[in-house]
Amino acid sequence: MQADLHHMSEKDGREILPWLKLQATPGIGALRFARLIEKLKHPARVLNTPEETLSAISGISSRMAAAIRDTARLPDAPFLREIRMAGDQGVHLIGLGMEAYPELLSKIPDPPPVLYVRGQLLPDAVAVAIVGSRNATRYGRDHAFSIASELAASGIVVVSGLARGIDAAAHEGALAAGGVTIAVLGSGLSRIYPGEHRRLAQSIAASGAVISSFAMETLPDAPNFPARNRIISGLCLGTAVMEAADRSGSLITARMAGEQGRDVFALPGNVRSMKSAGTHRLLREGACLIENAADIMNELGIQKPHVSVRPHEKKENLLAMDESGVFKVLEADPIHIDELAQRTGMAAGPLSALLFTLELQGKILQYPGKYFAKS
Repeated sequence: MQADLHHMSEKDGREILPWLKLQATPGIGALRFARLIEKLKHPARVLNTPEETLSAISGISSRMAAAIRDTARLPDAPFLREIRMAGDQGVHLIGLGMEAYPELLSKIPDPPPVLYVRGQLLPDAVAVAIVGSRNATRYGRDHAFSIASELAASGIVVVSGLARGIDAAAHEGALAAGGVTIAVLGSGLSRIYPGEHRRLAQSIAASGAVISSFAMETLPDAPNFPARNRIISGLCLGTAVMEAADRSGSLITARMAGEQGRDVFALPGNVRSMKSAGTHRLLREGACLIENAADIMNELGIQKPHVSVRPHEKKENLLAMDESGVFKVLEADPIHIDELAQRTGMAAGPLSALLFTLELQGKILQYPGKYFAKS
């Protein structure tokens, strides 16, 4: 089902309302929310439970119980406005415990109470995360693209964070293979970040999903990203770090994957490069060394595709596409990718993937700021 079919009806909005209200309780957090759902099964029941019963649940103080009851009395209007805003932008909401909620994500200790989804999530998808440095080298981007492409071609969903560098290369590689990829944001879905990846986000949502645990208008503040990272790892059987400095945020994702009981993979790099210091530390700490997608699949015990590319979404293989249209537009002077997309009529994801492939083949040059020219 395409993203634009997900406009929420009033009935749908009322269904998700208890999740939003309970989540709004000050101090409740994802861990307590999950504990309450485990005990009482539904947020509406939590909101209607007497304080003395709530305070008897492990981890729920009398003050927290009182705060929950106060939240239950809040007017519905602000929450319904948020739901309508989501629906108007082609976004639907999934609450923890709903059938559509991703199964693997529900098993982590602190699953997000609500997911905002543009596109479609497959609840039982076999997924692998590919993460790494924003300021990636050609080596890192090349391997992220090729490994993501191979995984996606094998029916595995590729999950990443839409960031510059490794994340973008992973999404583009999956799209190039005609596969499914999921982008997890550290901002609301009204605030796609970084801004230059809006077109890429549109391409991702057309066959996969762009998701967030944050309200629609949430800005991309730094504290949001560790919370985002635990969703990236939580959706997946394993997390592969392509390239990371010693203090890279992608190491947080790898650590969270390990804490969640998921596999951690790392691509070795140049021993003299600071941009590989983090991946080498992961390898010393026991991460599985990988060189290609087959290494990941073998470690996970995947012998054949578990999630087929959706048959009703036939995509051309970018490597076999006629490149003449792009070459007609490209000049000796650099042209920005947005102008290329406008002139060629290509969507951002397929165009980025094709440009990446042409760059690897030495046919074009990329300049800072996503500008391209003939080589």
